[in-house]
Amino acid sequence: MLTVAITGNAGSGKTTICELFQNLGATIISTDEINRILLQSSGFLIKLLEQALDQTLSTDGKPDKDKIWKAIISSPDKRETIESVLHPVIMQNVNLQLDLCRSTYCLVEVPLLFEAGLENYFDRILLITASHSVLKNRLNNRDQAHRGNLIDILDTQMTDRIKFALSDDIIFNDGTLDVLDRQVSLLHQRYIKGNK
Repeated sequence: MLTVAITGNAGSGKTTICELFQNLGATIISTDEINRILLQSSGFLIKLLEQALDQTLSTDGKPDKDKIWKAIISSPDKRETIESVLHPVIMQNVNLQLDLCRSTYCLVEVPLLFEAGLENYFDRILLITASHSVLKNRLNNRDQAHRGNLIDILDTQMTDRIKFALSDDIIFNDGTLDVLDRQVSLLHQRYIKGNK
């Protein structure tokens, strides 16, 4: 089975592209979803993070998304600490799901693939990109409560210029949904054939 990591900066359109692949029958694994489920279901992980950071990340015993975001963007050291706790557990879960995947190929959505040094886990890397102005516009139109955090995250992510050289396939997502759909269909055909 071919494993394809799908990555891109905040606002690039990863979710839309994953939905298009899923409509074609592809199996999608989302590391963001795994992370969300793990944090909500495992009080142990939150306690471990709080202990490692010496800071409270929960409210009324539940993970507080705002506190976690603020810790991530407040300092590279805190971000690295959070990642060092979460990434191994997330990747263990990804591997379990990949073992269960019976498709010709499986897409794994990993927003911070390169930043986390996870690119060697996959056969191919699909980068989703858009112009910086389009990214910021999309983020401004997203969840109003977290808009500032999203733009801060965008500013801390690796530039696409570096990611281009490290990626096998690239979708430029500045156009229409029809153009995007055609790009996804072409890649779907390539991935079905198992082309590495």
